Amino acid sequence: MNRKVDTAYFLNDPRKFDSVEQAEKELNRLRAVCIRLKKKQDEDITFLLGLSVTSSQWYGKMGYDKPKSEGGRKRFICSEKRIHNGERVTPCTDEPPHLHIMVEGYGASSCAERIIESMRKSHPDCKYSKQHLKTAERIAQTTEYIERQSTILRRV
Repeated sequence: MNRKVDTAYFLNDPRKFDSVEQAEKELNRLRAVCIRLKKKQDEDITFLLGLSVTSSQWYGKMGYDKPKSEGGRKRFICSEKRIHNGERVTPCTDEPPHLHIMVEGYGASSCAERIIESMRKSHPDCKYSKQHLKTAERIAQTTEYIERQSTILRRV
């Protein structure tokens, strides 16, 4: 009998949005698509969608500058930047809002294709692609990357 294999895909979405509100609207639309795909799927599958305003050259995480009960706002807390001279610089969060999407589980490839089809309907001129994450280590790294970069995170 054939053994079912879990796999994961990171979707490359080249779109840059004009505002966070516009990007969040698209994020919620894609979340609804993912919910419909999950209901159709008999097997266990998870979707991770994130909205980021931080360039990928920065390492850090989203967190609160002070406790929420004291009026703290969620913002990017930089730990370092990928530069060779070791110099630390204040992160630039002026990057246009963009989306990070990961699909993990049995049937991830076909679900990733359906998400890409859904994105192509509204923006047919963009070049979307899916990147296969072959090892559990790579899946963990990508999950951590999305969680650290995203100001808004949706799990399905």
